Amino acid sequence: MKKLTYILLASVLLFACNSKHEHDHKEHKHEESSHDEHGHDEHDDHHEEGTVSLSKAQTEATNLKLGSFKEIKISEIIETNGELELAPQNIADIHVLVGGVITNIKVIEGSKVKKGQLLATLKHPEIIKLQEDLISQTAELNYLEKEYTRQEKLYSEQVGSGKEFQKIKAEFDGGKALVDALKAKIRMLGISPENVINGKITEALHIVSPISGQISLVETNIGQFVSTDKRLFQVVDNRHLHCAFRIYENDILKVKEGQEIIVSSPSFGTTTFKAIIYAISPAFEENPKNVHIHADFTEHDERLISGMYVSGKINTDSITRTVLPRAAVVIEDNKKFVFVRQEAEETSVHEHDEHEHDHNTDNDHHDQLNFKKVEVQTGIEQDDWIEIINRKDFEATAEIALSSAYYLQAELGKAETAHVH
Repeated sequence: MKKLTYILLASVLLFACNSKHEHDHKEHKHEESSHDEHGHDEHDDHHEEGTVSLSKAQTEATNLKLGSFKEIKISEIIETNGELELAPQNIADIHVLVGGVITNIKVIEGSKVKKGQLLATLKHPEIIKLQEDLISQTAELNYLEKEYTRQEKLYSEQVGSGKEFQKIKAEFDGGKALVDALKAKIRMLGISPENVINGKITEALHIVSPISGQISLVETNIGQFVSTDKRLFQVVDNRHLHCAFRIYENDILKVKEGQEIIVSSPSFGTTTFKAIIYAISPAFEENPKNVHIHADFTEHDERLISGMYVSGKINTDSITRTVLPRAAVVIEDNKKFVFVRQEAEETSVHEHDEHEHDHNTDNDHHDQLNFKKVEVQTGIEQDDWIEIINRKDFEATAEIALSSAYYLQAELGKAETAHVH
């Protein structure tokens, strides 16, 4: 029994010795694998998440520039949409004051016309009758005027009857009013009352343009009978074309008269036009809630047409803002970031009996620039500048990569991919 006990005890001791030897061997292999050929720990090159390093060669190759925030005056750009319009006084719908038959048409759509230019002629017996009435009533008025003068003289000499004088006076005043009314009607038709009184009867009514511009509509033809409620022509004066834009409630206080708008249209590609705000509506329109503003072009372009869809960029007043160049900002997942230089951390050097550091490797390490990716809140963007709203989140001496930000972003992506593998 004792012999069996000694045999079991010896077996346990032998197993324990083998296990310890195996454990020590594994630890030795782990330590060897944790060091590179220069005696560095395999974790020496591990970077904090969101950081990236560039060598001196990479810095020179990318022409990377360092700097800080700038304070400059920039204006906010408000983007808006609208269309080209004409003021009411620059559009003319042409009707006739008496019905009649169109006997001649002098223009077509697109024709340029001047104020007073003949567009068409119209005939109707009513036109001649008005002139006949004027001639007849004028002759009657001349008789009444002479009779009135005679009765007035008799009445003043107390020879004539006061009743007769009052009667002739009333007839004379009525005749005079009738003649004046007929003259006004004939004058509205574009006919000279004086010529009519002198016996010059006009057979056709001349339809003329009330403004200078271009014919945009012709809605009649020769031989057509037209009434007073029918539009015959439309004339537009595109020289006074203006922009009508819609400004929404959150931007209305930033807009005022005199501000410049850069106007563009899909019809003109990259060509832009300048306009100046001259009027702002005093009331909101509903659905959606907005205010109309009106702007005049600084230069007229004949290619612009009323009703054309346009976009506008309004330059608001300049304000001093904290900015960075566009090249300093990268976009990822709808967020914006910059790369801030980080000071190299002091690291202790581990000496090993079997290895020693290479002097050139130490120099390369010191020549590296380290950067940390930091999120920024941006505001106005204008030309090559972007406003940085959260400047207070950065140190006063912070150095930013003002260029090559997307190169740093690509290098960071490579490093993170390598770390995952």
